[in-house]
Amino acid sequence: MKSKILAVMMVVMLLGMSLAACGGNKEVEVYQWPDTELGKLLPEIKAEVTDLSSDEESLSATMLITQEQWKAYVDKCREAGFTEKESYSEGEYCDFTARNKDSCELSLSYDNEEERCDLYLYSSAYIKKQDKEMEESEKEIEEEEAAEAKEEKKASEKSKKKSDSGDFKKMMDDYEAFMDKYVEFMKKYENSDDVTSMIDDYSDMLDDYQKYTEKIDEVDTDNLSADELAYYNEVTSRVAKKIAEI
Repeated sequence: MKSKILAVMMVVMLLGMSLAACGGNKEVEVYQWPDTELGKLLPEIKAEVTDLSSDEESLSATMLITQEQWKAYVDKCREAGFTEKESYSEGEYCDFTARNKDSCELSLSYDNEEERCDLYLYSSAYIKKQDKEMEESEKEIEEEEAAEAKEEKKASEKSKKKSDSGDFKKMMDDYEAFMDKYVEFMKKYENSDDVTSMIDDYSDMLDDYQKYTEKIDEVDTDNLSADELAYYNEVTSRVAKKIAEI
């Protein structure tokens, strides 16, 4: 009985070892550069590939390599002519971007944590098209911002004009209200038998009268709107008639 149990255990162990061995023999996909004009611009690299795409305007690939392999490949790309407008950085994420003399643009970004390199290569025609679209987009944005700024300015001026108009009307209303009070006081003062008791109020009233008349005199009627000028003439006409009653 024991021998049968041992035999079964040996079979299970051998089966487990066999499965583990199969898992360890993971097939590595070798990166084969496409036989295109863009593909010929780059040096080859053997790596495990998880994504690959290529056409006349672009070439992209995602490959699993070490950081040292990434650095070595960057150097090979420099030797292949990608040295213009270079941008290089190292860190948790590494990046290399450069163009060759024909304005083809290469981007090699590297993720240290995942040990993955994302490669993008664009033709000069693609870059020119993208630059043109970018310029058109920026121009469109500038035009939209200019239009928005113009509308905001217009709305602000309209609001300010409305506010100024409201302030002007309030000033004229305050002026007329005071003049009503002034005329009433002066009539009472003229008919009073005891003006001495009113002398302080009389002095204050004259001071206020001077302030209000100076404020009205400072109004530049040439810069008033049609409605404001009409209201100005209406108020000053009424006040003049009231003053004439004193």
